[in-house]
Amino acid sequence: MMSKSKQSLALRLAEAEKQQLASLSTAKPVDSLQETEEAEYADLPVHSQDSTKYLFSAGFYMGVIMPPRYRFFYVLYSLFVNMLGTIYLPIGFTLIFFTISAEEVNIGNLLTSLQVTFDVYGGSAKLVIMAFMLVKLRATYVLTQRLDKRCRAADEVTELYKLARFGKKAVIFFFTIFLSYSASTFLGSIVMGHPPYALYFPFLKWRRSKPEFLIASVLEFIMMDFACLQQTVNDAYPVIYINILRTHMKILLLRVEKLGTNTALTLDQHLRELKLCIKDHQSLIELYDVIAPIISVTIFIQFMVTACCIGTTLINIVIFANEFSSRIASCFYILAVTVEIFPTCYYSQCLIDDSNQLSDVIFHSNWIGQSKEYRQLLIFFMQRAQRPMYLTAGKLFPVTLSSFLSIAKFSFSLYTLIDNMNLKERLVMK
Repeated sequence: MMSKSKQSLALRLAEAEKQQLASLSTAKPVDSLQETEEAEYADLPVHSQDSTKYLFSAGFYMGVIMPPRYRFFYVLYSLFVNMLGTIYLPIGFTLIFFTISAEEVNIGNLLTSLQVTFDVYGGSAKLVIMAFMLVKLRATYVLTQRLDKRCRAADEVTELYKLARFGKKAVIFFFTIFLSYSASTFLGSIVMGHPPYALYFPFLKWRRSKPEFLIASVLEFIMMDFACLQQTVNDAYPVIYINILRTHMKILLLRVEKLGTNTALTLDQHLRELKLCIKDHQSLIELYDVIAPIISVTIFIQFMVTACCIGTTLINIVIFANEFSSRIASCFYILAVTVEIFPTCYYSQCLIDDSNQLSDVIFHSNWIGQSKEYRQLLIFFMQRAQRPMYLTAGKLFPVTLSSFLSIAKFSFSLYTLIDNMNLKERLVMK
């Protein structure tokens, strides 16, 4: 009897050992976890970084994104583009005020040049900052990849699709608005018989002959088109990256709403889902910490430029612009300058509103009946979620719709002040 019991025990141990070896052979190796995660990310039909494809394409054509191949030729192209659009364009506008003769002085044309001078200087400064910040923007790929891996539900993937479409439309929208100003100014000036901005060129005198007039006009149009592409990169990137934050905040809100609603899960599984949501929120905060300082610098420059440009353009339209084409071009310019600042303010306000909803959604989730550890973590999560995500301009004031209205009020106040000075009558008398 003892020998039989020993034999049965040995058989059981051998069978248990075989089952353990079989489970180990089918287990996933630790080294392959990263490969598995990358494969899961690749299986996603859409990614957050898809929204930046058009943006980085525009940056490539502006000469600030180095390709992996043909670098020497790209450096030559970059030097040509940036010498025209980033360096000489603001210098050319500045030289107008030092090279124009007394007989050629026209206050309306000078103000047209002045209003654009502010913008091209600001655009060049923002592009230089962007060139140094692109490395940090590229670093967001790791964080968005981590967030994208969690998007498996149909409604979450739908939000990613919306984000990708929005990124493409934003770049096209900005470039269309800026190009409409450039084209309207070019066509209007050709009809009136003078170059769009009468920039200073050392070897070109547009008054001397018709061919030189045409060459100067076309050259200014090309330079301004590069400036339009430059402004597209500068002004589209904050809107796109703010919406990346907003999209993942919306996805997190969808997940939090579902917490504790699946009756098929155990208490431990509900706790695990809550911990994953907290990790998603931490990743979102890391993404915000990377994006916010970059936008803060460029948006502060844009606030200053916009205030000066709108004030100068209003003075030009109401007081000095006698030609109908000049007024139409100035109206397009106000639209273009407004577009540079308003979308960022609007979507920044939306980000604040979305992040403010998180603590309310956490509180109204199905936490009743969950474990003690679950409720403790939920309280911690709710307290951390009460800090809203808001962007600042130079760390001085928040970027909201109220900030945009303040800039508009400042511009109209500047116009009213100069209008009350009777500047036109004084200049006419002189």
